Amino acid sequence: MKRTEKHIEVIKSIQYLQCGRVSYKLRAQIYLTPELAKICGAHAADGSLNALKNRGPISARWDLGDQEKENILEARNWIESVFGFKPILMQKGNMS
Repeated sequence: MKRTEKHIEVIKSIQYLQCGRVSYKLRAQIYLTPELAKICGAHAADGSLNALKNRGPISARWDLGDQEKENILEARNWIESVFGFKPILMQKGNMS
Protein backbone atom coordinates (compact mmCIF):
# COMPACT_ATOMS: atom_id res chain seq x y z
CA MET A 1 0.00 0.00 0.00
CA LYS A 2 1.27 3.43 -0.83
CA ARG A 3 0.60 5.98 1.93
CA THR A 4 -3.16 5.71 1.61
CA GLU A 5 -5.37 6.70 4.51
CA LYS A 6 -5.89 3.00 5.26
CA HIS A 7 -2.12 2.41 5.28
CA ILE A 8 -1.57 5.27 7.73
CA GLU A 9 -4.42 4.00 9.92
CA VAL A 10 -2.92 0.48 10.03
CA ILE A 11 0.56 1.77 10.92
CA LYS A 12 -0.79 4.01 13.69
CA SER A 13 -2.76 1.11 15.19
CA ILE A 14 0.36 -1.05 15.78
CA GLN A 15 1.16 -0.94 19.49
CA TYR A 16 3.42 -3.95 20.06
CA LEU A 17 5.85 -6.17 18.20
CA GLN A 18 6.51 -9.74 19.24
CA CYS A 19 10.10 -10.79 19.64
CA GLY A 20 11.79 -14.06 20.47
CA ARG A 21 10.81 -17.68 20.78
CA VAL A 22 8.47 -16.95 23.67
CA SER A 23 7.02 -13.86 21.98
CA TYR A 24 8.09 -11.03 24.25
CA LYS A 25 5.93 -8.01 23.59
CA LEU A 26 7.91 -4.88 22.74
CA ARG A 27 6.54 -1.39 22.26
CA ALA A 28 6.35 -0.61 18.56
CA GLN A 29 7.79 2.69 17.37
CA ILE A 30 6.09 4.40 14.45
CA TYR A 31 7.81 7.78 14.82
CA LEU A 32 11.49 8.62 14.79
CA THR A 33 12.26 9.90 18.28
CA PRO A 34 15.65 11.26 19.42
CA GLU A 35 16.34 7.99 21.30
CA LEU A 36 15.44 5.86 18.28
CA ALA A 37 17.70 8.05 16.11
CA LYS A 38 20.56 7.44 18.59
CA ILE A 39 19.98 3.67 18.36
CA CYS A 40 20.06 3.90 14.55
CA GLY A 41 23.32 5.87 14.71
CA ALA A 42 24.88 3.35 17.11
CA HIS A 43 23.87 0.53 14.76
CA ALA A 44 25.34 2.35 11.75
CA ALA A 45 28.61 2.87 13.62
CA ASP A 46 29.08 -0.41 15.52
CA GLY A 47 26.12 -2.72 14.90
CA SER A 48 25.38 -5.80 12.82
CA LEU A 49 22.28 -7.79 11.94
CA ASN A 50 22.74 -11.47 11.09
CA ALA A 51 20.35 -14.21 10.06
CA LEU A 52 20.26 -17.13 12.49
CA LYS A 53 21.09 -20.47 10.90
CA ASN A 54 18.26 -23.00 10.64
CA ARG A 55 15.76 -20.63 12.30
CA GLY A 56 13.66 -19.50 9.35
CA PRO A 57 13.65 -16.39 7.22
CA ILE A 58 12.59 -13.89 9.89
CA SER A 59 14.93 -14.89 12.72
CA ALA A 60 17.90 -12.63 13.24
CA ARG A 61 20.38 -11.52 15.87
CA TRP A 62 21.28 -7.88 16.36
CA ASP A 63 24.68 -7.12 17.88
CA LEU A 64 26.08 -3.80 18.99
CA GLY A 65 29.68 -3.80 20.17
CA ASP A 66 32.15 -1.25 21.45
CA GLN A 67 35.37 -1.34 23.46
CA GLU A 68 33.99 1.44 25.65
CA LYS A 69 31.54 -0.37 27.92
CA GLU A 70 29.89 2.94 28.91
CA ASN A 71 28.76 3.44 25.30
CA ILE A 72 26.97 0.09 25.32
CA LEU A 73 25.42 0.75 28.74
CA GLU A 74 24.04 4.04 27.40
CA ALA A 75 22.69 2.31 24.29
CA ARG A 76 20.94 -0.21 26.57
CA ASN A 77 19.25 2.72 28.33
CA TRP A 78 18.05 4.10 24.97
CA ILE A 79 16.68 0.68 24.01
CA GLU A 80 14.87 0.39 27.33
CA SER A 81 13.40 3.87 26.87
CA VAL A 82 12.22 3.14 23.31
CA PHE A 83 11.18 -0.53 23.43
CA GLY A 84 10.68 -1.25 27.13
CA PHE A 85 13.38 -3.88 27.69
CA LYS A 86 17.11 -4.03 28.37
CA PRO A 87 19.15 -6.28 26.07
CA ILE A 88 21.61 -8.77 27.51
CA LEU A 89 25.07 -7.30 28.13
CA MET A 90 27.81 -9.69 27.03
CA GLN A 91 31.58 -9.33 27.20
CA LYS A 92 33.75 -10.79 24.41
CA GLY A 93 37.40 -9.96 24.93
CA ASN A 94 37.65 -6.18 25.12
CA MET A 95 34.24 -5.74 23.46
CA SER A 96 30.97 -5.20 25.30
